[in-house]
Amino acid sequence: MASKYNILIIILLVLIVVKLFFPKLISKFAELNISGTGLEPGAFFDLKTNIACVPGPGPKADYYSRTDDSYGICGGQQAVNDAMRKYTINDN
Repeated sequence: MASKYNILIIILLVLIVVKLFFPKLISKFAELNISGTGLEPGAFFDLKTNIACVPGPGPKADYYSRTDDSYGICGGQQAVNDAMRKYTINDN
């Protein structure tokens, strides 16, 4: 029975061979052409916080909260959804 180290060496050699002989196979998935504009990094943290917006059940509940206080970020979920829809992934 092969030891753990022998199996690990075999797996690494197989990965190296795949990378050398099939470079497009691996790199194709790593290259994404993304375009669009989204939410500015600081804009999310400039949103108002309120105790009514904490994550959980409730009419104003939101997914996001801050760690420095117990308030939830009001409108955070909507801001992320809006920013997400402004990006497009283009085919190469």
